[in-house]
Amino acid sequence: MPFDNMALKTSEPIVNLLNPKALRHFLLVLLAIGLVGLMLTHKYATQHQHDQWQNKLQTQASQVAQEIDYELAKFEQIPNLLSHDPRLLAAVKEGKPSESFNLLLADWLAQSLADTIYVHNKTGLVIASSNYQQDDSFVGSNFAFRPYFQHALNGEKAQYVALGVRSNKRGYFFSSPLWVDGEVAGVITVKVNLEQLEQRLAQDDGDLLVAGVHDVVFMSNLPDWRYRAL
Repeated sequence: MPFDNMALKTSEPIVNLLNPKALRHFLLVLLAIGLVGLMLTHKYATQHQHDQWQNKLQTQASQVAQEIDYELAKFEQIPNLLSHDPRLLAAVKEGKPSESFNLLLADWLAQSLADTIYVHNKTGLVIASSNYQQDDSFVGSNFAFRPYFQHALNGEKAQYVALGVRSNKRGYFFSSPLWVDGEVAGVITVKVNLEQLEQRLAQDDGDLLVAGVHDVVFMSNLPDWRYRAL
């Protein structure tokens, strides 16, 4: 009898476990635990993937920024250096277009690999340009409305991004004042072709977007993104 009673008592948990209500409750608990585990796994996996993409994009953006800075730095000092050339200052003081003046700028252009080098008088009129022989020559054009000219006319070095009025090409412009007898007698501007730089940067996978200080997109391999404000 004691043995039978013991056997009966030890079998009660098994009987309770086989109870449909208890079994359903047990399965629901297991399902809940499984769902929580699945959600946590998905969350951590998604966060890990997000962090990887974020790090990759930050690295790519940093590399593009460094390359742009490197390329533009090649041209940044050109206007300031050329502004001290006695031949240039003499021509600006005379203030008249001449073949020798154009040839001087064309020669500088060949050495600098810029897109265009041109000189304005005090009114903004271009009196000499390296592209003087082209159909879209800047000679005779007036760019007094351009901020880079206005800043340089006030004695400051200037940088500006704009779409060329004559060439219809996007450019990055560097300008410096031309001092003659203690006064600003004109402005020299160097234009860098951004389209060539953009094509080189966009060769890698992914889309490219570069905005200026006013949050306007001036470089992108997607045409619909260009000239849009962020």
